[in-house]
Amino acid sequence: MKKPIKILLIVGIVLTLIGGVITAVGFASSKEFPYLYWGEEGRVIQYHSEGLGTSEQITIDAFSKIDIATEMGAVEIMEGDHFSIQYINYPKDSLPTYEVKDGTLSLQYAVSLKGTVMFGEGVSASPKITVTVPQGTVLSSVNVSADEDITVTNLTVDNLILYSDYSNEVDLQDVNADNSEIHVGSGSLLLKSCVLGESSLWAEYGDMEIIDCQGSAPWSIDAESGNMEIKNSQLETVTCKVGYGDATMENIMSQGLDLSMESGNAQISGDLRGNTKIYAEYGGLLLNLVGTEGEYGYEIEAEYGSITVNGQTIEGTMRSKNDTPDQIEIISESGDVELSFRQES
Repeated sequence: MKKPIKILLIVGIVLTLIGGVITAVGFASSKEFPYLYWGEEGRVIQYHSEGLGTSEQITIDAFSKIDIATEMGAVEIMEGDHFSIQYINYPKDSLPTYEVKDGTLSLQYAVSLKGTVMFGEGVSASPKITVTVPQGTVLSSVNVSADEDITVTNLTVDNLILYSDYSNEVDLQDVNADNSEIHVGSGSLLLKSCVLGESSLWAEYGDMEIIDCQGSAPWSIDAESGNMEIKNSQLETVTCKVGYGDATMENIMSQGLDLSMESGNAQISGDLRGNTKIYAEYGGLLLNLVGTEGEYGYEIEAEYGSITVNGQTIEGTMRSKNDTPDQIEIISESGDVELSFRQES
């Protein structure tokens, strides 16, 4: 075995053993193990329920902007009876502080502990900050950065920026935003019943699910390592990059789709108008589109795979001479392509 490979193997084994020891310490102290913060040093700092603080729901002054950055805990923004804030299960020696000034709710929480933080005995939930705004409130901006989950429900905002580094899920439901930028480092992204203008959606390591949504301006979607699923959604134009995972688009409408797949299969059904471009390096493509074959012009190339259009199968390249506004270009490096059309009843 070569020396560099031996070194990498030894390092991997050591890191695995360290992780196992830390996990064992946590479970030995409690059945609950909801939270870990990996610091720069190897020491372990453990908090039990008596060392944690939880606030009541605190009524605060009205605001039109939210600016929250926390290195510990989840963030939830939701509709409520009034403007309020609440935090749960934060260390009593390091409680969050906030202020409302010039119409902005600000909260910055940095973890000063440099070891590994574990919440153990008697702790039933991870730390979380919850903010509520009254029904009908329109915010000008929401900017949230959190290491854990971010949940936004029943919110109308002009500019929305969400960044989560290590989360199980970033979840948006019934959100209306003119502009949005959402980045999920390690975790899934769920959008349900949202109306978004120009948007950038990025999931590094996790699945992306978009259900019953509308896009009123161009969207950019980047799923680096995970599956992407869009259902029952109407989008203006969308550019999608899927690195390692499958893409499923079910009952979608768009005025322009640009999809690139590195390694995975794609299944698409719906009404695709304008220019549709699909590139797949390794994986099969299955498209079932609303309309007749005569409504679309298409050019399909498959280097290593077959092409089937409405039951007719060939190898190599298939072209349509239809001169219409709705054009489809498909390139498949290694995989089969199947294209079919259907009339809506």
